[in-house]
Amino acid sequence: MSPLAGHPFLLGFPPLPQGGTSFVGTILGPPETPGTARAWTDGFLPIFSHLYGVTLEPGSLNLRLPSPVEWEDPYELDIEGRHWEFCPVVLEERQVGVAYRMDRRFPNLIEIVSVVDLRRALGGLPDGARVAARLLPGWDLRPAA
Repeated sequence: MSPLAGHPFLLGFPPLPQGGTSFVGTILGPPETPGTARAWTDGFLPIFSHLYGVTLEPGSLNLRLPSPVEWEDPYELDIEGRHWEFCPVVLEERQVGVAYRMDRRFPNLIEIVSVVDLRRALGGLPDGARVAARLLPGWDLRPAA
């Protein structure tokens, strides 16, 4: 189990972690998002349930960035024959999620899952809305040795 298992931060409760790389992204709607995020997230949702004791919402909130953001030491997992990277992310200093990527073909895109529907939790933001975020180091997601 991860040190985050059952941790209030992963469930979106204070205190939120400090630090990370700050950026502002623009919410993308489904036609602008490459691939089929829902199919991928369905593959790793059970793993997050097992590792962290949380149930993530299916699907993702997708942000387009003005420039790539460096992922610091992402947590890496091989799931269904594919290599994935994960880092925690704080959105608008009030919601928490986990950013994920399967590869680095889209460096200006961050896909985020959470225990809540992030779009609704952020006030029902429309496509094109700007969202302030902080990408945290992936070591926060590593299971305890």
